[in-house]
Amino acid sequence: MSPAGMPAKALWHKLSCDDLAQWAGAATVERGTSCIACVHDLAVTTDGNLLAWVDGTRRYATLVEATGRRLHSQCTCPIGSACKHSVAVVLAYLDLIRQGKSVPTTGADDPRWDVLQTSRFKVRDIEAEVEQEKAARLRQLLAATPPHELVDFTMALLDEMPDVADQLLALLDAPRPEN
Repeated sequence: MSPAGMPAKALWHKLSCDDLAQWAGAATVERGTSCIACVHDLAVTTDGNLLAWVDGTRRYATLVEATGRRLHSQCTCPIGSACKHSVAVVLAYLDLIRQGKSVPTTGADDPRWDVLQTSRFKVRDIEAEVEQEKAARLRQLLAATPPHELVDFTMALLDEMPDVADQLLALLDAPRPEN
């Protein structure tokens, strides 16, 4: 069963080429179509996701998850997600289902999980670097902005985010340690 309780087969069957193109882009879908034959050891996970090896420049572990018509993927290729390998896995699965062939299930002991876990840390490291860069740029911008502009900007934001305004007021009302 999928996380929503729908059998995986029914969940995947709802996907159209437009859904794939919207998710990964038309060019990626076209490239993924040419990679279908590179998909090996395709399996359905216990929660209805797709897991496979895909041969490319190297052999990539690829996981594709579907929730309704929303797709998410992780691949050990340099792109990392919504790549041609992910598209190829979905298309290979749909081809097997259309042919009436069964797809084996896989569990937590599948070695591809370890490969994907290692890959996740690389993706997270990149995301952390991007967040650090963004924080540095914001700090630079704030330091260069005149105080009255910061006050006006902050007040406009607080009008849109009353919860943040309440948190800020609570900080202002809190006792402050003496220096």
